[in-house]
This record gives sequence, structure tokens and C-alpha cells, in this order.
Amino acid sequence: MKTWILGLVVVLASGVAWAEEEPAITMDKGIEHILGYYLTIRSSLASDSLKGVKEDAGHIIEMADEMAKIKHGTSEEENKKHQEKIADLKAQAEKLKGDKIEDVRQGFSDLSNHLIECLTKCSTSEKEYYVYYCSMVKKYWIQENKEIGNPYYGSKMLKCGELKETIGGKSKGGCPFTKSEMMPKERTKGCCM
Repeated sequence: MKTWILGLVVVLASGVAWAEEEPAITMDKGIEHILGYYLTIRSSLASDSLKGVKEDAGHIIEMADEMAKIKHGTSEEENKKHQEKIADLKAQAEKLKGDKIEDVRQGFSDLSNHLIECLTKCSTSEKEYYVYYCSMVKKYWIQENKEIGNPYYGSKMLKCGELKETIGGKSKGGCPFTKSEMMPKERTKGCCM
């Protein structure tokens, strides 16, 4: 009888552990994965193509779901803000599933602002990325190299863009998720997780 009760306790304790799903990824690794899909999408848009964009947007949403499992901050309020930022990220990625390249490019702009903020203030990645600005559409984007490939105009103006800053590398001052710091006014849409 004691063995049976002990076995039941072990099974119940295991069930509780399974119910509290642990995140399979850290916040930094999640951002890096999302950035990988983002960079592929940027390349497609610069080539005037939507090939693979819906799938990559789906992967971004899946990664955001994993990141939502991470408790962030030390208070319930901070964690609530974290969940709101994840929801924003998912909404931005959802816009990339459109069938019209113009609509996808607009969603890409919103996602770009979000990721620029993350890499500027939250990233502990040692890899550097480059932020470009297109003055024709007044929008930013991120690239992994310095060869301009404008995702907003594609072949019409592929080389239109100005390097604005290098981001990534070391974190630059704390995550705005837990602080009220914001980026310059023209890039306030989106915020780090």
C-alpha cells in the first residue's frame, strides 16, 4: 500500500512538472532566431518576392509563442508588459502573411522597428547588424552586411538607403521592457520583449 501511494505521489508530481511548461529557449536566442527569419524576409522583399515569406512569418510567430513562456521581470506588471510586447510582435509578423507585397512591406516596417529596439537595448549578441534608412518611404530595416538591399522598393531602388547605425554587439543600456526608455520618435512603434 505504501509503495502504491508513493508511486501515485511521484506520478502526480511529474504531472505538475509537465503542466508547467518550461521555455525551450532564452530571450536572446529567441530574438536571434526571429532575426534570422526576418533577414530572410528582407532578402525576399529586396528581390520583389514573397516566396517563403508566409512560412518565415509563421516561424517568427512560433518563436514568439516560445518566448511568451519566459517569465520576464520581477513583478506581475512587468510580466504582463512582456506578454503585451510578445502579442505586438506576433501581430507584426501576422501582417507579413499577406498576398500583396505592399502590405507585407508595411508589416515589415513595423517588425523592423521592434527588432531594432531589441537589438539596440536588449541584445547580448556579439554579432553586429546594420540599420539602414530609406528616405523615400521614411522607414528603417536591418541587414547583416553593408551591401544595401532595400526591402521597400526592391529592384526599383535596390541601392536606396543610408547606413544609420550599427547595432547588436553589446547591450546598450537595459531593456525598455522594464524601463520607460524609448527610441527616437520616428521609431517608437514596437519595443523589445
